[in-house]
Amino acid sequence: MRKLFLVLALLCICSIPSFALDNENPETLSRTLSGDNKGDAANNAHCQLFSKAEVGQYMGIAVSEMNNAAMGTGCQWVDKDADNSMMVQIMPADYYSAASGVESYKKLPDVGVRGFVVLDMGWTAGAILGEEFVVVALDGTGANEAKAIALLKETLKRRQAQAVAK
Repeated sequence: MRKLFLVLALLCICSIPSFALDNENPETLSRTLSGDNKGDAANNAHCQLFSKAEVGQYMGIAVSEMNNAAMGTGCQWVDKDADNSMMVQIMPADYYSAASGVESYKKLPDVGVRGFVVLDMGWTAGAILGEEFVVVALDGTGANEAKAIALLKETLKRRQAQAVAK
């Protein structure tokens, strides 16, 4: 999972024009990479998809923090020790990537377009929804394949409702 996030993060980083990053200021760079430069996590539409209580049910433990992630294309929730996490990331469909070479990779033909689930240092599931590539990830003691698939299905449903409400 961390490998997939690294690849996705690198894709995002490489897509930013170099002039947008202030390499002289580590705080500015950090805020750009997390997405905090775009606003508070509470205002991030991806963070609004789930309440902390709902996230805690998926993680199997109480959530202590909610943060912007992946340059604002995602939201990440963690427990107090940061041993357990959940992430929702939504990017343009052009960024679709699945770790299909990993032994645990499974296609999910009934979940979105090109849906998949894979275990790679945590459970990751993703699918294309219209013009978006939606990826969810669960890592830690409460994470398993069934929860990752359920989380993806619920995220797709909520994201679609969010788009209709706009």
